[in-house]
Amino acid sequence: MALRPRNPLALAQELAGRTESALEGATGHADVLAELSREFGTRLTQDLEYIVLMSPEGRTHVHTNKLREGRVYGDPVSSAAAAVREEKVQQYERNTGEVIREAIVPVRVAGEHYAVLRVGQIVPRGSLRVRIAASLAAAAAAPALVAGVTAGPAEGIEAFGAGAVVAAVLAVWNWRRVSEPITRFHEAARAVMSGDLTATVDGAGRDELGQLGFEFNKVVLGLQKVIEQGATISAAAGETARAMLSATQESTRSLAEVAAAAGGALDGADEQTRQAEDAAAAVGRLVEGLHGAAAQAQQAQAGIEMAVGTADAGGRHVAQASSAIAELREAVTATAEQVGALTEQGERIGSIVDAITAIARQTNLLALNAAIEGARAGDHGRGFMVVADEVGALAEQATGAADEIRGLVNDLQGRTRRAAHAMRGGTASVERSLADAEAARDAFDELRRTLVNHSGEIAQISGEAHRLSQDASAVGHATDQSARLASAAREAAQIVRGSSDECSASGRSVVDAAESLAEATAGMSALTSLFRVR
Repeated sequence: MALRPRNPLALAQELAGRTESALEGATGHADVLAELSREFGTRLTQDLEYIVLMSPEGRTHVHTNKLREGRVYGDPVSSAAAAVREEKVQQYERNTGEVIREAIVPVRVAGEHYAVLRVGQIVPRGSLRVRIAASLAAAAAAPALVAGVTAGPAEGIEAFGAGAVVAAVLAVWNWRRVSEPITRFHEAARAVMSGDLTATVDGAGRDELGQLGFEFNKVVLGLQKVIEQGATISAAAGETARAMLSATQESTRSLAEVAAAAGGALDGADEQTRQAEDAAAAVGRLVEGLHGAAAQAQQAQAGIEMAVGTADAGGRHVAQASSAIAELREAVTATAEQVGALTEQGERIGSIVDAITAIARQTNLLALNAAIEGARAGDHGRGFMVVADEVGALAEQATGAADEIRGLVNDLQGRTRRAAHAMRGGTASVERSLADAEAARDAFDELRRTLVNHSGEIAQISGEAHRLSQDASAVGHATDQSARLASAAREAAQIVRGSSDECSASGRSVVDAAESLAEATAGMSALTSLFRVR
C-alpha cells in the first residue's frame, strides 16, 4: 500500500494558526507548548514524517519525536528552515536516503516573529506489489495473446512456449528484485546483532522494500545515538564515581584527623578544667587571707584610737598638773596638805605614763603583726609593711617620750619634796616646774597628733586591704567562669569527636556506594564497548 498523498502546506498553515492563537496573550509558554505537543502528535498520520515548531535559533520547542524536543539543530536544512520568514515548500534528501517534502510556515506572536512550523512528508515511491501484479498479468496474458494471432496447433504450442518463457523471465526478474533487498536486510541485521551499528541497507529502491530499508537505517542510526549517549553517560558517571570516591576517601581521612584532634582537645580541656579548679581554690584562699588582713588592720586602727584617747587623758592630766603648779606658784606658802596633793598628782601622772608606755608597746606589737601579714601578701603588701614599720617606729618614739615623761614626773616629785622644805623661798623652782608641766602637755599633744596621723594611715591600709579583697573576689569569679568555660569546651570536644565518628561512618557508606557506582559504570562501559558505531 503506497503512502497517501497529502498537501503538507495546508496542514502547516492550519497548525501555525492554531499555535498563534494558543500563544497569544499567554503568560507562560511552557504549558501551552506541552498542550501543542500533544495535539501535534494526534495530527501525525501515515504519510507525515514529522511536525516541528522551531525557534529562530534552531531549537525545537515542539517535535512529534519526543527525543528531539528541546534540542538545537545546526545542520544546513534546519538552519535554512529556521531562517524562513515567508511560507515555503522545499524538498531534500535525508542521510537515510529518504526524500522529504517539507512545508514551512512562520509563526508570529504579538506581531513579532516567534518560530517556524515545519511539516515533513515522505515522498511516495513506486509500489513493488504493483510491479509484481503487472508482471503476473503480462505472464498470464502473453500465451493467450500469442495463441490468438496464430491459427495452427503447432503455432499455438510455440506461442504458449514463448509466453511461458516470457513469464519465467519476468518471474526471475521480480524474484531478484525481491531477494536481493532481503539478502541485504539479512546481512545488515546479522551485523547489527553482532554489535556493528555501522551496517546499513544500501541500494534500496523506491518501492515498499526500499522504504523498509530507509526505516531500518533510521532504527540503526537511532541505536547508534543511544549507544553513543550511553557510552558518554557511562564515562561521565564513571569519572563522577571515581571523583566522588576520591573526595569521600579524602573526607574520611580528614574526619579521622578531626576526630583525633578532638580527642587531643578533649584531653587538653580536661587538663585545663583541673588547672582552672586549682586556680579557683588558690584564689579562694587568697581572698580569705585578705579578709583576715583587713580585719587585723581594723583592729590596729581600733588600738590606735584607744591610744589617742589615752593620750587625750594624759594631756588633761598634764593640764591639771600645770594648774596645780600655777596654784602652787600663787600660793607657794600654802599648807603642806596642798604639797601632798601635788605629790599625789605626780603619782597619778606616773600611772598615766605607765599606761602610755603599755599602749606604745601594744602598738609596736600590732605594727609587727601588720608587717608579718604584709610580707605574706607579697608585692601587694609592700606598702602595708612600710606603714607598719613607720607605726612601729612611732611606737618606739612614744615609749621614749613616755620614759622621758616619767623622768619629768619623778623630777617634779623631787622638786615638790624640795619645795616642801623650801616652799617660801622656792618660787623660782615652782616656775621651772610649771614650765616642765607645760612641756609635758605639749609632748602629750604631739603624741596625740602622731597617733591620729597613724590612725588615718592604718584606716587607709584597712581600706586597701578591703579593696584587694574585693579584687581577689572578682578574680575568683573570673577563675570560676574559666573553669565553667573549660568544662563547656570539654563537652564541645566530646560532641565534635562523636560527630566526627558519625561522619566517618557515613563517609564509609558513601565510599561503598561510590565503589558500587564505579563497578556499575564499568559494566556499562564494557557493554557499550561491544558495539561499533563509527
